[in-house]
Amino acid sequence: LLDDMTRDLAGKVSEFNERADQWTKYASLSHLYGVGDPGALMQRASSCLLGYGYRKDMFAFEVLHSIRDVHRTDPSETENWLTRVTPIVDRITDFTDGDGTRHARTELIDVVANTQPLLLPKFYVHHLDDDEWYYADRCLESFIANADISGPEVAALAGTFLDHGTLDELRKRAKTDDKAQALLERQTAFLGGFPPSTERDYSTPEGDLTDAEKETTYRD
Repeated sequence: LLDDMTRDLAGKVSEFNERADQWTKYASLSHLYGVGDPGALMQRASSCLLGYGYRKDMFAFEVLHSIRDVHRTDPSETENWLTRVTPIVDRITDFTDGDGTRHARTELIDVVANTQPLLLPKFYVHHLDDDEWYYADRCLESFIANADISGPEVAALAGTFLDHGTLDELRKRAKTDDKAQALLERQTAFLGGFPPSTERDYSTPEGDLTDAEKETTYRD
């Protein structure tokens, strides 16, 4: 009976929360009567929970927050875990409708910024290559807020800041960091003052624009 029910459930498509419940019941039956492999059946139930989280792909946030929280006490696996989850989260809107999961990509950037900020330049280049300006800006601003700014590389980077967004992040850090204050003073002196705040519009569907129009929209 257990073999028949297991084959039946394995051979059909059903919602993950229902499947988790069924696999758990089969595991209980297997354990109670000492037949089959209850551990294997519980593993299938666990896979349903881990793969779905009972609601779309919201479990991605639990994974990201777990990486962030474990990093505080044991950072040894952080980069490995980020390497494994990043390709999934980066394409999360390709296999979900984005409702409730769209900001997972921003959350990923924030987790990286707080755990492995030196990886942010790679994220920045990736988003630039994909013409994803909002995420590229988020990476740059998060890098300014969290990375070590004592080296000559960051000093050179600060010399390219022209807009309010990046300089504002440097200004926030300058409140408690003398090196950031020195970089801010040098760049604002070069620009002739602090640039005004302007809101960028990232919402224009790029499919409707030519390459020249995309560049103009982003510049404006």
